[in-house]
Amino acid sequence: LSFIYPRWLPDTSLWWQYLFPLASAAMVATLWFQRRRFGKGPLATVLFFLATLFPALGFIDVYPMRFSFVADHFQYLASLGPIVLFASLIAKRIDRPGQPHRWAVLAACGLMLGVMVLKDRQQGRIYKDQETLWRDTLRKNPDAWIAHNNLAEILVSRGELEDAAIHCSEALRLKDDLPEAHGNLANILFKHGKLEEAVPHYEKVLQADPDNVIAHNNLAATLDALGRTEKATAHFAEALRLRPDFANAHYNFANSLMKQGKTDEALRHYSRAVSINPDFPQARYKLGLALQESGERDKAIRQYRKALRIKPGWMEVENNLAWLLATSKTTRPDGIEEALRLAERVNRNTGGRFPSVLDTLAASYARAGRFAEAAETAEKALELAEASEQDKLIEQIRSRVRLYLENRPYIEGNFGG
Repeated sequence: LSFIYPRWLPDTSLWWQYLFPLASAAMVATLWFQRRRFGKGPLATVLFFLATLFPALGFIDVYPMRFSFVADHFQYLASLGPIVLFASLIAKRIDRPGQPHRWAVLAACGLMLGVMVLKDRQQGRIYKDQETLWRDTLRKNPDAWIAHNNLAEILVSRGELEDAAIHCSEALRLKDDLPEAHGNLANILFKHGKLEEAVPHYEKVLQADPDNVIAHNNLAATLDALGRTEKATAHFAEALRLRPDFANAHYNFANSLMKQGKTDEALRHYSRAVSINPDFPQARYKLGLALQESGERDKAIRQYRKALRIKPGWMEVENNLAWLLATSKTTRPDGIEEALRLAERVNRNTGGRFPSVLDTLAASYARAGRFAEAAETAEKALELAEASEQDKLIEQIRSRVRLYLENRPYIEGNFGG
């Protein structure tokens, strides 16, 4: 996308803008009055070109003009006229009787065709992918705001947030009322933890589009992270009013409700999220946590297993599942083996550095009847917990160590076995 107006001319040279239409009118007039001399072909060619190009000249408001008033592809169809005229002139010259330079003309045409093929291949590379296209656009026209915004979206999807932020900022410098760029920049700021800076950009999106469901959801999540629960709830409610089947909004709202201690309400929204999108692993995991907190351990185990089927190797889920299997009264022998297998794998993958993981492994050893290993592992967990000053966990592990030394497993709700 590039403007015809030459960059080297000062802004005061408005007369230049009228040179192109005046020159076109002069050309048409000349060909009309000289049609007997030149024939009707050149006149027909110019009229065809102008008529075909007319819809893209700005007199008719077409959608691409939201982004730019000119583009090279606007003249693809219109160029058929000049191409036909040129080809007919060449053919007529070659077929002229007694043409002494016939082969020279054919060779020149072949050379021209070869050049056109090379240029076509060169142009075709620009359309290799979206990123190549928008980078080429910016190389030709650094002020193309749509190219900055679209390139930013590609960079965000790849996680290249710093470069994406630069292009978002440039797009907003060129067009400060562009909601897409405000939304992209807000998402980048959110991911960088700059929550206060993200809020006004989400609000800009909603000013332009009050029914933007994604902006309501993202703004609500940002406000919730900032502790502005009342405002966050209002935006969650609006997002779900506009789109009741928006799984992400149900999920984020449930996260907010869990922080407020409203577990029953959170359960309803987590359940709604997984019913809308059964392959939503984060919602499955959080639903499992909420069920675990509510004492519905068997249901929590089912959700953790479903989450792991969607996202295998997720260590937080594996650790939670191992803990429930190791400490639930109703766990069968195959479940105890599963708990031990999961706990050992998580501890191995984390390098034995986390007290909570070692605590799970110790409980799994104890439930399998390996009390000496359970006590030793729990002591290691206790050392790490004391080093990191996790007071609550320290007391819990100490009580479990006493059980293991007495050859008793830890079963939640029943301190013995």
